[in-house]
Amino acid sequence: TFQNNTVSGFDLVGGSLAITTMSGMVTVNNNIFQGNTIDGVGGVVAIMSSNSNPNNDQSVVFTNNTLTNNTQVRSSNAGSFGDGGGGLLVKRSKDVLIENNTFENNVAGGDGGALWARDVQNIVIRGNAFDGNASDASGGAMYVYASRGSITLEDNQITNNDSYQSGGANLISTEGDIYVKSNTIS
Repeated sequence: TFQNNTVSGFDLVGGSLAITTMSGMVTVNNNIFQGNTIDGVGGVVAIMSSNSNPNNDQSVVFTNNTLTNNTQVRSSNAGSFGDGGGGLLVKRSKDVLIENNTFENNVAGGDGGALWARDVQNIVIRGNAFDGNASDASGGAMYVYASRGSITLEDNQITNNDSYQSGGANLISTEGDIYVKSNTIS
């Protein structure tokens, strides 16, 4: 359990857990993240590739985790990258699986109340519950930007999420398809 941690500083990520690699597989499974705060770029849990190559080799499996009552504070600490992800930030990764997680009552000062995925390739978001999350920008539940590859949103419960700008789920792909199947969005 990662609980009641606070991180504040310019360009920082990961209020309770930050993982940065050049390549390989990152697996985060069966954890609880509760009541954590990040005053920086974002993500109470942040998984990033330090490789800026768009064909990087970092893959992510994020499964069976619970993220509740976490906060990403919007401030000048975000730097030029921007900010978001009250619960989870995934940046510059490919073949991303986010499955069977619970995201409840997370808040982002930027994009993606529960989830902010930026510059990802081939992301599957399946079987998760997103409830009561909020964003001061876009995507109350999630903001997903795929710079390459596809986005699949399947069999999720996306309920009672709020955002200042666009929607409970904001999905953007510049070079791939977007599949939205069998979700409950209310």
